[in-house]
Amino acid sequence: MRRMRRSAYARLPETPAVLASWATTSTKEDNVELKPKPPSMNGPAAWFTGEVWIDPIVRGDPPSKLAVSAVRFTPGARTAWHSHSTGQTLYVTDGAGLVQPRGGDIVSIRAGDIVHAPAGEWHWHGADDDHFMTHLSITDGDPTWGDHVTDDEYRGERR
Repeated sequence: MRRMRRSAYARLPETPAVLASWATTSTKEDNVELKPKPPSMNGPAAWFTGEVWIDPIVRGDPPSKLAVSAVRFTPGARTAWHSHSTGQTLYVTDGAGLVQPRGGDIVSIRAGDIVHAPAGEWHWHGADDDHFMTHLSITDGDPTWGDHVTDDEYRGERR
């Protein structure tokens, strides 16, 4: 049985040296490119069960297929079974949710968790029954979408 990796990284201390390393070295305005924010969109019914909102953040310039999105799930909302050609990383920013690789355990996730699904691994993720959940989705390849997660699958044994 395959298990997804879940890890949490320690937050860097905000010492003067760390803060200085985050500072920009140039003050010229033409070095910063502000891109317009695309509108939020409802998650397509073919990909999700329940109400889901997607905010695209970054799309790579071709040939890159980099995609970063903030995905907001209402309680009980979830993805359909899917996989990604080069894997997917989720960074949970708010709330509580669930993730499950096909044939694996349903794992509870919460704000601060980082989840990685390897290339080609079929999985689903979404909000817990009684919590909203937001995560950043980071991919660099194409998704393949499958069947919707049934209510019985969603309500399966959790760890």
